[in-house]
Amino acid sequence: MEKYCFKCGQKLPSQAKFCTNCGQKQPEISDNVSTNDGDKVVEPTQPVQAEHTDEEASNLQDDVNKSANNQSAKDIGLGILTKGVLDVGPLMKTDIIVQKKVELGYSNNPDNFVYTATPLEWKQMLTVGGLTGMASQNYVLSFEPEGILLMGCIGLAKFNDDNHFISNEDINKIDLEKAVFGAEWDHMYLDIKGEMVELLIQHPTFSMIKWHRNNFKKNLTYTV
Repeated sequence: MEKYCFKCGQKLPSQAKFCTNCGQKQPEISDNVSTNDGDKVVEPTQPVQAEHTDEEASNLQDDVNKSANNQSAKDIGLGILTKGVLDVGPLMKTDIIVQKKVELGYSNNPDNFVYTATPLEWKQMLTVGGLTGMASQNYVLSFEPEGILLMGCIGLAKFNDDNHFISNEDINKIDLEKAVFGAEWDHMYLDIKGEMVELLIQHPTFSMIKWHRNNFKKNLTYTV
């Protein structure tokens, strides 16, 4: 016997107690009712609105979150999900980075960019010294002749058009601090018009990105 959610119409297993789509508790089946010819049919009871227990609600929310995460990975379909970000993907190719820079009106230099991240607390909008709206967790940072170009990306899966440019005139100082032994990310501090901005630079030892490993050595020197 086929069974459908009375609230959203989702097809369900015959013994399902909750809808796998909307989470609505399903009505219990009543006792068998005899018809005039002696055959037995099963009639559902009237729909009953029921509150989920805390445990049931938590389990349902976990299922929804897992479903959403799985769908997001399928939709992107461009890399491997590791530690919450796609850190393997098309942006590992140098020519794709160069192409993006040229599209934005910057140099075609393949040797002047590295892979960066923002500290976890930067998930919300950041406004420092005119640098507004940095909302991405990862950026390709390019040292251009006129300043620093930050191209936002979803791990290494794809660019997300969260781009920023910091003019050399606005940068007072750049410091790079080496991470403690065993840590994956070094710390870069940008003094922008007197305001300190922190970025994380992946240490070459931990990086799977060839252009990052090569360019790190060409463009960065530890100062702290």
